[in-house]
Amino acid sequence: MLPSPLQPWDLQLFRRHDLKVWVKRDDLIHPLAGGNKIRKLAYQLSPDTLMGRAQVVTFGGPASNHLVAAAWYCHRLGVPLRAYIRGEVVDNPCSRYLRKLCVDMIGLERSAFKAVQSDPFPEALVIPFGGTHPLALPGVGEMVREIRDQLGDDPIHLCVPAGSGGTSAGLALALSDRDTLRIYPAIRGVDLSGWLNERMSELGVSTTARLWVDEGAAGPGFARRDERLWTDLCALSRDTGIWWDPVYNGKMVLRLLREIEQGLVPAGSHVVILHTGGLPGALAYRERFNLLPMPNMPGGLE
Repeated sequence: MLPSPLQPWDLQLFRRHDLKVWVKRDDLIHPLAGGNKIRKLAYQLSPDTLMGRAQVVTFGGPASNHLVAAAWYCHRLGVPLRAYIRGEVVDNPCSRYLRKLCVDMIGLERSAFKAVQSDPFPEALVIPFGGTHPLALPGVGEMVREIRDQLGDDPIHLCVPAGSGGTSAGLALALSDRDTLRIYPAIRGVDLSGWLNERMSELGVSTTARLWVDEGAAGPGFARRDERLWTDLCALSRDTGIWWDPVYNGKMVLRLLREIEQGLVPAGSHVVILHTGGLPGALAYRERFNLLPMPNMPGGLE
């Protein structure tokens, strides 16, 4: 896997607060399996882990970036994939892509979906919800080594959106005590720091990096219709030439810009924004809510 580009981003806002800012363009690794998902799957879908397994089983929502990446990866390896989906199998760009690759899709109501994740599946390689597994951590950690090669050894504030917590855990493990990991959960909750610490503990992660968890996930909720958010991201895309998905990265970058305006990022910092991709979910979001195309966003899953 080639290193993803590290793209400088210059705004008067950043200069005013004495910040140097880059965007780590993991979205450019691959349009379907790019971003954090391909890094999380790289070691889980290795020849050693697949040896003797008849199929791969994994889990996700109806517009899951993880399921699309897993489908692409398994198709490339010639391994059958069964995908358990929370709720109904709805018609959207994600399900159409999975159907094109002959993925066995099974929709389950919430309690059954939760229960099936504990089933043994003795003949299959099981990849947890969102791809979050201890074997995901070294693949994610390679991103930090890439940034060091691209940027040098200066301390960084690395900004990452969070869903299942696996990417945050892998980055935290790879960062040093001179670095800060700024985590932006896509979910809403009363104790997101506690949730994140619990996830890292489950994955056996301890870190010397400083962790900063944004507790202010605003808006109507996870992947809910938010026309103002979409409008703001379209404007940002026109200004930067970078598309931003509305579920993870877009929420993160708008919140980060507000925090910089409020002086919550120390002057003199080197800030790296991780763009984790999210094209499948973004296309499903746009189709579901009948929104106008976003500038610079690819138009389909091919």
